This record gives sequence, structure tokens and C-alpha cells, in this order.
Amino acid sequence: MKLGEVALVRSGLVLSRKAAKSPSPFRYSLLSLRAMSGEGEILEEELDVFHAAELLKEEYLTRLGDIIVRLSAPYTAVLIESKWENIVVSSNFVIIRVDAQRVVPEYLAWYLNRSWIKRKIYKDSSSNMLGAAKSTLFRKMPLSLPSLEDQYRIGQVFLLARKESALLFSLAEQKKKYYEDILEQMNDRTRRNLS
Repeated sequence: MKLGEVALVRSGLVLSRKAAKSPSPFRYSLLSLRAMSGEGEILEEELDVFHAAELLKEEYLTRLGDIIVRLSAPYTAVLIESKWENIVVSSNFVIIRVDAQRVVPEYLAWYLNRSWIKRKIYKDSSSNMLGAAKSTLFRKMPLSLPSLEDQYRIGQVFLLARKESALLFSLAEQKKKYYEDILEQMNDRTRRNLS
């Protein structure tokens, strides 16, 4: 089976087509390339503001359970959680909305982030001068689905692994700052003792 048979796959919005010439009442958060980490996290502080000339169609806004994939390397897929709903998705991404009766979104996010899938996307996109994938590549992507129960289990382990990685990264950053502070304090004491 192909991904396009179990999910709606479409490109994000070409911003120039709907951009207002000045600030407008149709203001949205915008997912740009810098607002998505290579690990598949949305970086809230990097979300841009987009002023649209008119109310945008739902198809260009994120919904719970959507999977957003970068169309350029590293072709990272991110699963949309409730806090990331109603964000405008630019044409640098593809939006995948699964048929929940057939595919568990968490499973598909894991599947699309697998290294061999990313290599396949890269290989299929390398003939393009910019190395950008096309949404048709995702529609035609072969997909072998286990039972919904197995998809759910794999998806839950994927989410758990991502949470653990984020916590470990945060802990490493805190430890780094902690040791930098201790070393600065020690250095300050040493300087005071020498004077």
C-alpha cells in the first residue's frame, strides 16, 4: 500500500499568495524551517508571525495528529500535539493527515523518522538541484502497516523515547551551566585570595 491511500498528503501554503501587505486581523503563528529542530521538535521561540490577507483554509493549519515533514534535508517529521494546533505550515513542509481508522499518527511519525526512510527521500530528491522532496514522493511512499494495536504500542514507545531524550538533553544543559557556575565561583575566590 502507498501512504497516499491512508492519508491526505499536501504541501504547505505558498506564503506570498496569502500574505497581507500590512498587519491584518488574520494573524497566525508560522512554522518555518528554523522553527523545527533536526530532532523533530517545534521550537516555540522560533515561530514567526504571519499576517494573512484573508482567513486561511483549515488545510494549511496544523491539527492534532498531523505529521509535518521538512521537504529539505534532514527531512524530519514532527507529530503535532494539541499545543501546536492552528499554526500555518509554509510550503517548505508537507502536511500528512492520516485516516485514524487505519494509521496511528505516532506510528507514522516514527516510521517517517527512521534513517532508511530519510535516506530513501534523500536519494529520490538528489536529482533536484535544491535537494527538496516533492509531496508526490510522500503520496507514493510504500507503507506496510502492522495492526492498529501494534502501531499504537510502537507509537507510544516512540513518544516515550522522545520525551526521555528531551529530558536528558535538558539535564545535560543544566549540568553544564551548574559546572560553569561552580568554576566561575572557584575562579573568583582564587582571584580574591591572590589580591
